[in-house]
Amino acid sequence: YNSGGATADPAIPAYFLDGAVEYVPGDGIPAGDGAPPPAEVRVVTFDLDDTLWRTAPVITAANTALESHLDELFPETAGRRRRVTDAMRKLYTENPAAYAPAFVPDGDRALPESGPVLLTALRTDAVREICAEDPVAADDPRGVALRAFERWTEARHAAILEHAAPSGAAAALERIRAGLRPRRGGSSGRIVVGAITNGNSDPRRVPSLAPYFDFLVQSEQVGVSKPDPAVFAEATRIVARDFPDAIPPEGMPGPEEGYLAGNWW
Repeated sequence: YNSGGATADPAIPAYFLDGAVEYVPGDGIPAGDGAPPPAEVRVVTFDLDDTLWRTAPVITAANTALESHLDELFPETAGRRRRVTDAMRKLYTENPAAYAPAFVPDGDRALPESGPVLLTALRTDAVREICAEDPVAADDPRGVALRAFERWTEARHAAILEHAAPSGAAAALERIRAGLRPRRGGSSGRIVVGAITNGNSDPRRVPSLAPYFDFLVQSEQVGVSKPDPAVFAEATRIVARDFPDAIPPEGMPGPEEGYLAGNWW
């Protein structure tokens, strides 16, 4: 998804033990004389939202499940209670710095600059605020909010496969696992695959996708959003710590030494 409208540059070959594969450079990857030399791929990372699946219908399904969950918990206020998305909007408008630590004011609004919007905290606080208004939940709004957020998270991941990329995310990941092999080093004999996302989904919570992902980086945890280099530096730190066999003899390149792939990273 979101492949953009730019014309792709000529493909550049990259070589592996089992033969040559091609990758198509995007914005920021030089072609022709400025192209990087053929290189061995040891780590592959994916964006998630609007890349491996469509985000809008997945979030809609999760929001619907959350509202149904709250209706079941508090039937007395079903249909009269504020929606969680409305409470989120109110909280963010009133205190944007609490949920977007790096932001720039824009009149009456606050726009994220380079940091992520802390959607996990924002959604949980919105549920807690709604629960605090209900006499049944008033005794333990935090506990109710945490359990409700977990229900939202479960529903979000349950909806992913229904809205996966048309080509089949699992099939593409399987081809990467089966078709790419490091030439040297890497006793596991396979490519390390990770996810780097500005959202808060986790493909390891989707049973059919979990076997293909070795690590996850969420911008909420780093404190900045893609395309900030710090997000990718965190990915290289995780690889160096957890998958030392994937590190080439010359060491891991820093984000400033890498090439951008695609429209953003």
